[in-house]
Amino acid sequence: MPWWFHLLIALSAIGLYLFLSHLVFRRFIRVGNRNNGGLVDQESPFFKASWAWYRSVPRETVKIRAYDGTRLAATFITSADANSGRTAILCHGYRSVDSDLAILAKLYSDHGFKVLLPDARAHGLSGGAFTSFGHYEKFDLKKWIDHVLRTHGADEEILLHGVSMGASTAFLAAAGDIPKNVKLIVADSPFASVWGVFVRSVRPRLLAIFLPGIEFWCRYLYRFFLFSIDVPKAVARVRIPFLIIHSVGDRVTPYAASERMAAVSQAPSREVYTVHSDVHAEGYKTDKAGIDMKIAELVRTWFQRKK
Repeated sequence: MPWWFHLLIALSAIGLYLFLSHLVFRRFIRVGNRNNGGLVDQESPFFKASWAWYRSVPRETVKIRAYDGTRLAATFITSADANSGRTAILCHGYRSVDSDLAILAKLYSDHGFKVLLPDARAHGLSGGAFTSFGHYEKFDLKKWIDHVLRTHGADEEILLHGVSMGASTAFLAAAGDIPKNVKLIVADSPFASVWGVFVRSVRPRLLAIFLPGIEFWCRYLYRFFLFSIDVPKAVARVRIPFLIIHSVGDRVTPYAASERMAAVSQAPSREVYTVHSDVHAEGYKTDKAGIDMKIAELVRTWFQRKK
């Protein structure tokens, strides 16, 4: 066969691979706003009381612009304490929405915090067509921190609590130039790398062969390398006290990765709270009492008494 025929076959194969990769890319990365309903069954017994509280408490929708002009939205809940000088920013996970963290909003509100619940880009009420699993979201989180300080004063103390992708986003943001107002990070089930999450969780497993193609489209269309996101490297630069909550049997983000992240960190306080469960990002359901006690202990340690 002539050389050009072999070249044609090769180019056709590459084109087909990139086409199929783009279909997978659209499924997992271009999430758009197809997830406005959230992932949590708020009427289930575990969440029902906090959901009733959330619906009854005064809430305000806050909107800002990201560094690239993307419209970002969040729900703000003020503190019952008029003199509260602390704000908790709660970051949800992939395909979730702000209200999924209503139960955590009540927890921090009970501790006297104002609560800000941002919708990540391409989630909930925020704009944007794609998720970057923390790459661009870390800059969005910094914008929310700046918003809190501009709105509530330069002395406001801030706590970051993230779940899954939100937890990794908090670490990625804290690794850079971040205000000293951020006193504590609570990270529930952070991932170490996006590649590992995809390989372990993508269904059907055959779709894993398109991961290099997804990387190509992320770089070509949105100018970032998805699989170069390195959360342990970021954690090694974090100098803010943190608590990681992780289930030992987590099959999406392995528990051992959290242990390694705590080991490489130079933060003044770093702890992994072990939950005996095998469900990803649901440790709070398994051991709510224990986690509540641990968070209360850390709040007393790292935050000033209310004025």
